Amino acid sequence: MRRGCGCLAQITFLVLLSAGLYLAHPWILPVFGNFLLRSDPLQKADAIVVLSGAYTIRNEEAAALYHQGWGQRILLTRELPPDDFYQLKNKGIVLPESIDLSQQVLEGLGVPRPQIWRLEVPLDNTNEEVQAIGEFLKHQKVGRIILVTSKTHSRRACLVFHHYYQNQFQIICRYSYFDPFDPERWWKKRRDIRELVFEYQKLAAYEIGFLPGFGFSK
Repeated sequence: MRRGCGCLAQITFLVLLSAGLYLAHPWILPVFGNFLLRSDPLQKADAIVVLSGAYTIRNEEAAALYHQGWGQRILLTRELPPDDFYQLKNKGIVLPESIDLSQQVLEGLGVPRPQIWRLEVPLDNTNEEVQAIGEFLKHQKVGRIILVTSKTHSRRACLVFHHYYQNQFQIICRYSYFDPFDPERWWKKRRDIRELVFEYQKLAAYEIGFLPGFGFSK
């Protein structure tokens, strides 16, 4: 009897907990979406830096910032192509790289080619990208940048950039307002769910990596 009562109590608790979470999810789940977003107040900067990936929405934001007068230079980086990219190139199939598509978006939106910087070294991840950007900007005597990326990527990108360069130039973090990700209803779309879960995994990996004894520390 005691065992039966104990099981019944546990089942009742789980049912009530599940019902509570279901009823509260419109208030709880948006917290996870909004936590990933980082956008600082804008200031005029020496350069607008566009991180590679999602080249349409990120470069739309960069072009808008450029035309609004927040920065007069836009820096693009070269994303490492897929493994079979060069195999296809050797067969005579030449595909555009993401940096070329990004430049095409910017020029199509009215950014003059001379105002676009290109960092040509292929980069494999955010950590490599941030370090390469920082070294390039130091040689350009840049004091303040606007860092443009996607919504879910914005907190991690700023974390990595501040880790390496917070004492060398001012970093204004800016997610693209053209990004369709909705932090208030992300669980309604499979794409947003996948994007959020993947980003939390990478954010956890970077947090661990910045601890002493791990590979991301300086």
